[in-house]
Amino acid sequence: MKRILLLIFCIVSTVSYAQQAPKINTFHVVDFNTKKPIGYATINILKAKLAIATESDGVFIIPGNLAAMRDTIILNAQTYIPLKLPISTLATMDTIRLYRMIPKNQGIQTKFSAKRTLNDYLADDIGLYAGVATDDAPFNYLQIAQHFVTDAATSKLASITINKPSDWLLTKFRVRIYDTDPATGGPGADLYDRIIDIDNEEYVNDYLNRRSSYASYVESKSTIIDFRKDNIIIPSKGFFVAVEWLRDFFNASKAPVYNKVTSKVDTAIVYRPFIGISPVKGNQLNIWVMQLDRTWKTYDHFYPFGTDLAIKATVEY
Repeated sequence: MKRILLLIFCIVSTVSYAQQAPKINTFHVVDFNTKKPIGYATINILKAKLAIATESDGVFIIPGNLAAMRDTIILNAQTYIPLKLPISTLATMDTIRLYRMIPKNQGIQTKFSAKRTLNDYLADDIGLYAGVATDDAPFNYLQIAQHFVTDAATSKLASITINKPSDWLLTKFRVRIYDTDPATGGPGADLYDRIIDIDNEEYVNDYLNRRSSYASYVESKSTIIDFRKDNIIIPSKGFFVAVEWLRDFFNASKAPVYNKVTSKVDTAIVYRPFIGISPVKGNQLNIWVMQLDRTWKTYDHFYPFGTDLAIKATVEY
C-alpha cells in the first residue's frame, strides 16, 4: 500500500499546487449505522484518473491541500450506495459514512429440471490473459465481466468457474453477479448481495512445494464457486459474472509499458489476478470492463479472437 500511496502523492500533490510538504489527510470509511469499517471500498479520483482501495480497516489517505483541489471523488463498496462529491468537501472530514443498500428480493422459489453450462471451454487450451498492461497503455480498469445469455428467463445460477494463472504470486479478488442494464446492454444491478472474496493462498503454498522455481510455463487455476444452496434468480435471459480487483499493495505488480511520447519503456502498476481469455471464439464480443469513472464498456483488446473470458456458468431452468 505504501508504494501506491507514494504514486498518489506524486500526482495529487501537483493538482493541489502544494509548494511544500503537503498535509497527509487520513479518512475512515464506515457503515452509517453500525460505524464498522468498510474494507476494500474503492475510491476514484476522476480528473487525476486514480483509483485506490481501503484496507480491511476502512482507511485511506490523500495527501495535499484538499480545499484547493478541483476534482471529484467517488466512493463505492459492494452492498452500499455509491457516494460522489467534490474532493474539496473532504477538507473538513475524517470519517465517511456509507448507507447500505436494501437487498434485492430474489423472490421466486421453485424447482428446476434442466441444467446447462454456458461458455464452456477447456482450461488447458487457455493461452491469453486480461489484466496485463498492453504494449502502450496500462490496464487501468476496476472490474472485468463476462456476459451470459440463458435459454429462458427466470433461471437460477448454480455455479461459476473462473480461470486465472496459478503462478507463485499470491492474489485475492472479489466476484460480482450483475443483471443486464436494459439501457446500455452492460452490467446493471447486483443480483447477489453477499460479498464473495477469493484467496488462493492455500493453493499457492502447495504449488511452491511441488514446483521448481525455474519452471518456464504457467498453469491455469480453476476457481469454482457453488451457488446451489443460494437463490440467485436471473430475471431476464442475460446476466454478468465479474471479477473486481482489490487494488492494494498485496495485489500490485509492475509491468512494462511503451511510452509513445518519449519512445521509452515506462513501468506501470497493474493488479492481479490476470483473468484467462476463452480459447473458444464466439459470435459476438461478451467482455466488458469498468472504467475509473465506474462506467462500463466492451473490451476489444483481443477481438476478434478473444470474444469471451475464461469464465463459465452453470444455470438451472
